[in-house]
Amino acid sequence: MQAHEIDPPEYIPSEAERNALAELDELHCERARVDPAAFCSYVLRDEETGLPIKMEDVHEEWQGLLSAHRRVVLWGAIELGKSQQISIGRVLWELGRNPELRILILSNTDGQAQKLIGSIAKYIERSAELHKVFPELKPSKKEAWTRHTLVVKRKGMQKDPSVQSAGVHSNVTGARVDILVIDDILDWENSKSEYQRGDLDGWLRSTMMGRLSAKSRVWAVGN
Repeated sequence: MQAHEIDPPEYIPSEAERNALAELDELHCERARVDPAAFCSYVLRDEETGLPIKMEDVHEEWQGLLSAHRRVVLWGAIELGKSQQISIGRVLWELGRNPELRILILSNTDGQAQKLIGSIAKYIERSAELHKVFPELKPSKKEAWTRHTLVVKRKGMQKDPSVQSAGVHSNVTGARVDILVIDDILDWENSKSEYQRGDLDGWLRSTMMGRLSAKSRVWAVGN
């Protein structure tokens, strides 16, 4: 006689367990409003599995450095999560805290920067966790929401986007930037000789740094 496998019964948590989980979720959500590391662990999702990301000590250290200093340069290995933590997660947290900010994400090419802008847009459009932490962080109904620029719901009369993308040597829309995120701008061509390094440095100083507001912050990440 052939044996048949019997699936174990589905576990149904008790009311007390459900209440405890709901309380923990609420505490995590409250913490996420004031702590960028808690925000990233609550909101960000693994791109392949869709599950919450796993925060490591290095990620919490990065977030602490960004909170403590207005100018930060982070070098790290590939696939450590630098862009996810900073160019996406931290940008979302900063906008949730202050939707009046003007943020520019600079990458080696505008196409690279657009991918980051696209991820930010998806979280603002679709993330239930994000909306639980910052219910008012929503796209503006009156202004641009494109591959290059995002404008969130805000009270001010700024002419500059909330978030915009740019590539090295590209034109930048608007006049003022409160947070400049420099994400992986170096490649073989722009760093192989003293002349090319000087050309990139000169462009950064003349074009980008001249657009920073009085209380601006600059975060540079790379491999």
